[in-house]
Amino acid sequence: MRKLVGSYSLVFLRGDTILAVRDPLGIKPLCIGEIDSGIMVASESVAIDTLNGRLIRDVKPGELVVIRHGEMKSDQLVRLPHPAHCIFEYIYLARPDSILDGRLIYDVRVNIGSNLALEHPANVDMVTPFLILESQWLLVIACNPD
Repeated sequence: MRKLVGSYSLVFLRGDTILAVRDPLGIKPLCIGEIDSGIMVASESVAIDTLNGRLIRDVKPGELVVIRHGEMKSDQLVRLPHPAHCIFEYIYLARPDSILDGRLIYDVRVNIGSNLALEHPANVDMVTPFLILESQWLLVIACNPD
């Protein structure tokens, strides 16, 4: 894992064993859930929700998770002092109803918008979010003509 550079979440299936690993900085998301037929991994918690499952937790940055015969074991392969999550996952890529690193994406987006408004006030009438495709939000700013 120390030789792999970049952002990745990898899932391997070999026989009856699932191996899941998240890059050491935690740039790409990966979570673990429980469904009727066992334990699963997915890039977003909504995949678990769709199958009426229960989110267990996120795979930690640099962690290897091994799932076999309904049992889960994990090993922290690499531990870096500071994660570096991808802001695009929070703003554009993840669905608003997904939970990433313990936070609801919708709430994260509201907080980002609130902080942006406080740090960079603008003379606008309104800011309107609307859906583009299924998982991408675009902010449209209706400017005051004054």
